[in-house]
Amino acid sequence: MQAVPSQLGPYRLVRLLGEGGMGSVYEAVHLAIERQVAIKILKPDYARDDEILARFFNEARAVNRISHPGIVQVSDVHQTPEGLVYLVMELMRGETLEQRITRIEAGGQRMPVDSVLHLAWQVADALSATHD
Repeated sequence: MQAVPSQLGPYRLVRLLGEGGMGSVYEAVHLAIERQVAIKILKPDYARDDEILARFFNEARAVNRISHPGIVQVSDVHQTPEGLVYLVMELMRGETLEQRITRIEAGGQRMPVDSVLHLAWQVADALSATHD
C-alpha cells in the first residue's frame, strides 16, 4: 500500500474520516485560504485500472450537475505524478447514521419510526435528484 502524504497540492491532510472499499476520506485544509474540505483518495490498485479511473472522474463530474442538499459537491480532482488519485469535496459536519444509531441504542432505545422514515425520505429524495 502506498503511503499517504501529509500534503496533497495545496491541501494539508488533518485526519482520516473513514475508509471504504475503493479508498479513504480525509479531512483536509487548503493552506492558502484555510478552507476545510474532505479529500477522497482512491486506493492505488484502483488508480491503476483505466476503467475504474475513468468512472471515478466521470462520477466527480456528474455529482456537480446535481443541486441537492443530500449530495456533496466536488471542487477538484487530481492525479499526482506518483499516481495518487484524489478528489476534493465539501466537508460535511455532523453525526453519521452509524453514530446516531449507536448513541440511541446506548441509551437503551431504538430509533423512532418517524426518524427512520424521515431519513429514508431524505435518501430517496437524493436518489431521485441523482436519477433526474
